[in-house]
Amino acid sequence: MTLENVEIDCRSIFQPGQLGVAISRVRSVEGLRVVNFHPRYLLKPTKEVTDIMNGAGFEPQEDLSCCRKTKTLSMACGEQHTPMDAYHQPPNVPTSTERNTDNEHKKTTITSYTAPDDDEDEDDQLDDDFNEIISALIKSEAQAQTYELNDFNIQDFKENLKFKHPVTNTQVQINGIVDRIDESNLIKFVKKIYLKLNDIEMDFTVSDDKKSIPEKCLVQFYKQLHIFLTGTSYKMDCLMLFNTEKTFANQHMAVCHEIVEKIRILFLEKKVDMLCLSNNRMLKRIVTDTDKARVRYVAGYCVSKLKHKYVKSLKTHQFKTSQSSNSIYHNSKIALQLLDVLKENDLYIKEVTSHPDSLLDIERKQNNAGGLTNVTDEVFTFFFDLTGACISTVTNENLMNYGKNMHEECYNIVRNDNNMFENLLALFPKN
Repeated sequence: MTLENVEIDCRSIFQPGQLGVAISRVRSVEGLRVVNFHPRYLLKPTKEVTDIMNGAGFEPQEDLSCCRKTKTLSMACGEQHTPMDAYHQPPNVPTSTERNTDNEHKKTTITSYTAPDDDEDEDDQLDDDFNEIISALIKSEAQAQTYELNDFNIQDFKENLKFKHPVTNTQVQINGIVDRIDESNLIKFVKKIYLKLNDIEMDFTVSDDKKSIPEKCLVQFYKQLHIFLTGTSYKMDCLMLFNTEKTFANQHMAVCHEIVEKIRILFLEKKVDMLCLSNNRMLKRIVTDTDKARVRYVAGYCVSKLKHKYVKSLKTHQFKTSQSSNSIYHNSKIALQLLDVLKENDLYIKEVTSHPDSLLDIERKQNNAGGLTNVTDEVFTFFFDLTGACISTVTNENLMNYGKNMHEECYNIVRNDNNMFENLLALFPKN
């Protein structure tokens, strides 16, 4: 294919030789225009190409046998091959006598099934399990009657169970279920859960220095809690909580789990008060050199995902005429141009990178087609610093201060870092 006028955008080059092939399509220099050129797009040919170019080659043969494989491995070893005509012969059809003989061999003896003799033992075991559940329910009911909750407001607790701004039908249904809960049943259910946590807490001790809880105690605590929440007695307690309801659905179980979660938080908050917070307890974590390969791989993955997102948006709004669609189309187009700045060619980055160890993960996971995205050294450095900033916020002190909201708080800390934001802007051209 030869053209009169050709414009080549070098940013789209990803394989050696593409620039030369593109230039050879134009008839004259006057009809050629090359944009976004950089020496890094002059990619070296692969080893296979250079070996062929520098090799002695083969003498051409008149029968073109030099272009074919003359022998296979099996032929070279002297193996016998079945002629192709043999594959087209019809298979041998068995006679009726042979079929009857085969059927005789295939016959099996059918034996009658005899019921096991231990059915009575299984019934006894079921009776024992049922009696154990009933006795556990009676015991928990008796303990809940005598147990007193201090500093517990049932009205505030019910309000905290509800969604402040329900959006879905499920959230509306859960709010309705919470409104219909009988307060006496709710208080009894809360007492049962709190008593169960107290039973589990027997081995949940604080270390001698009063600064931490041994890890093995935490593991044991959550293990026992999981066993309780998946057991039969807990399900029976949930059914008794909603004994005034005509049905028991997934929304009712969701309310029960939310109650348990809030009680668990209250229980652990009282346990945390026993700890003496100290700056020496903060976990000092840094990003090491061994993490460089994973950081670079994740950086390329993030760029690739963002590009996929904006390409999809570009195609969705490409032919729409509304003002909002045009705005989304142009914003997506600009975003793709900025993301192209962050990418780098695999062959070029191997030659110029200052961090060759950071390429190990991508090289190991890269397929033959080169589907993984690589980034420039500047982008890698930014992600490396960003990872260090994120890890530095994951400390014992933040865990104690923020609890289950620690991830959100740490995200806000990094997001409000002005130096990190300036480093991000420096990755893109000023124009």
